[in-house]
Amino acid sequence: MVLKWSDQGYQKDVYDLVKDFCSSEDAHALSEGTKRPDVYIYGKWLLQTSSQIDEYTWRLGQFALMLGMWRDMISSRDDDEAKRLYDEVASMKDDIDDERLLLIADLIEARYLLMLKETDRAMAILSDREVDVFGEAATQQGEVYPTVYRLHEATGVGADEFRSNVDVEAVYYFYKYRALGYQLSNNFTLSYDGFLRAQDVSHLFLSSGVEKGDLNYSVGVTGMRNHDLVRCVECGEVAVELFRRAQVWRRVADSYVLLGLVYKRLNRFLDAHRAFDWARSSGEWLCDRDLLGRVFNNLGELYEKMFNDDEAVRYYMKAFHFKRKQDRLVSVYSILSLLRRQEEFAKMRPWVDVGLQLYAELGEHDVLYPYYLHIKSYDYLIAGDEEVFVDFVADVVIPYFEEKLDYYNVGVYARVIGLRFMEMGDAERGARYLILSQESLDKVSHFR
Repeated sequence: MVLKWSDQGYQKDVYDLVKDFCSSEDAHALSEGTKRPDVYIYGKWLLQTSSQIDEYTWRLGQFALMLGMWRDMISSRDDDEAKRLYDEVASMKDDIDDERLLLIADLIEARYLLMLKETDRAMAILSDREVDVFGEAATQQGEVYPTVYRLHEATGVGADEFRSNVDVEAVYYFYKYRALGYQLSNNFTLSYDGFLRAQDVSHLFLSSGVEKGDLNYSVGVTGMRNHDLVRCVECGEVAVELFRRAQVWRRVADSYVLLGLVYKRLNRFLDAHRAFDWARSSGEWLCDRDLLGRVFNNLGELYEKMFNDDEAVRYYMKAFHFKRKQDRLVSVYSILSLLRRQEEFAKMRPWVDVGLQLYAELGEHDVLYPYYLHIKSYDYLIAGDEEVFVDFVADVVIPYFEEKLDYYNVGVYARVIGLRFMEMGDAERGARYLILSQESLDKVSHFR
């Protein structure tokens, strides 16, 4: 006999069984059926009751518990522990025939592959499992994110019945992990949509503080790229508090970096500096050079926005030397942007060469490709060949950002070459790109 959460004979005992590892409020929600347990709590519950049943149920409980721990280690960015748990889960799979737990295991494996930046493999797993998560009727809608979780509203099915028939945890993971895949592919519009959908269903089941913190952080990061700054502040503050309670200090620091970036966008310079200072202190305490490199680069951007170019350059240089090789391209782009604003074209050439050499050594990389486009644009710009520059932007740069639904960069680049075409006497193309610029920027202006 395999114990199911919905077995009414055991439902009355849920509160007593989970109260030791849940808050009183959450234990009541679980016992009353207003929330479902996540895989970790389900595993704990199975282990609590396994003495009443059999060894197989105990093994299922261990597997479910392991899945929850694996998910949280990935969200905590504990790469070594995530790898260890990946191996343990893989070794246990052959002894498990619970289709639901195996589905959750595959979804979390997709998240693990995304951690390793193996985006194509992760997205393939999600595509293969889409029907198992949503059912054939929902997937036939042809949407990036099937909307089965809203069907109870359209069909009149009650929310309680919906919760009992749909695996909301699997739906949540699917939305969140596909969104992360799009984020790693630089499609921040589709990514943000997915994270918001995950947030919509997250209240239907109970999960760990680390998982909730990671979701809020992801909504904040992609929301910032979509200029939804008010939501970014809210999610960043929630993420800080949740990670602090869980004592995952690296993720607390990540969340402070996010808040610093949003405060900088809002011109709340003192708040931004405080957030970056907290993250810098964490980086020093954790001896995390990568984190320090990110903080220094963001402090450089903050000082540049405050028109203190000397301090900006100093922090950009510190960031460049602290970062790993694969992360230095961001600092190169920051330095070039500052020099471009200062019209220090002679000083730009060495940094353009450094950036292009770095990209060549690192090879093609989805996350870095936008920085390559920015730096290559500067390369053509300072070479003085106006036609080559505008053709590259028109034929390569703008189509790339259009494909990624990055309306802000489309708008910025379209304005640049629109004005260039006007200066070159091509009024028709100039007007076309200036109109494209205005239309693109209008699509993000409502967030500001």
